[in-house]
Amino acid sequence: MGQSIGNCNRPSWLDNVISKGVVDPLRPAGVVGDWFFTLDDNDEDPVLHTHSLSESYLKADPNYDLRTTVPALVDIKTGKVVNNNYNTLIDEFSIAWKKYQNENAPDLYPEALREDIDALNKIIYTDVNTAVNEAGLARSQADYEKYYNRVFNRLDWLEDRLSKQRYLFGSIITDTDIRLYVTLARFDVVFYQKYYVNKKRLVDYPNLWNYTKDLYSLPAFKNNTDFDAIKKRFYQVDHTPQSDLPRIIPNGPDLSNWTAPNDRDRFEK
Repeated sequence: MGQSIGNCNRPSWLDNVISKGVVDPLRPAGVVGDWFFTLDDNDEDPVLHTHSLSESYLKADPNYDLRTTVPALVDIKTGKVVNNNYNTLIDEFSIAWKKYQNENAPDLYPEALREDIDALNKIIYTDVNTAVNEAGLARSQADYEKYYNRVFNRLDWLEDRLSKQRYLFGSIITDTDIRLYVTLARFDVVFYQKYYVNKKRLVDYPNLWNYTKDLYSLPAFKNNTDFDAIKKRFYQVDHTPQSDLPRIIPNGPDLSNWTAPNDRDRFEK
């Protein structure tokens, strides 16, 4: 993601000051821990004119030797990564960049709810976002079962919470809904099968499933959900590539039901 100052005389949209760059979900053979702009002309980011995200990490720290991660906020004047912490980026956009938002943009981090949002974010991060990965990457049966149970105990809890209200904090979408959505969108497509969290699918939870379809019906969610890229990322990319390991991308599940009607408007009556 590249930062661009844009024309401040234009209507106040965050897109005018922060452009979005998309990296290829696949990596060249043998490459570990980097992302490339091979989806763009000349295999380079049109704003940063770099070929890989690691170039911006190294400009920020010439000794950086860890994996490069996304999302990353890059200053186009210096070409340096200035924030790669997705846990703080949403809050940063909601607060520090508020003056660039459209006047009708939702307040994802309302001041009156911030303490409650922060608390639930920690729960979602520990018991859902991280736990699905820990289950899939567990090195022992005991560890796998610990994270497996953590995931489904929390999904059951969320199913009950969403039986009483449209979104996690009532009738408004907040930061927390976005954080939960990114895992739910991947659940049946990847995690249920590849990470062995197979007690239930998302579609088996009436409230969670309709809640997720409700979010997906909004352009901000749908236009930034690429199921094909998700499957490529998880089934063909590995942190330890093996050239002799066939990486098959499943054809399923059927994604047509994502645009089926949902029942969440019942809470607005």
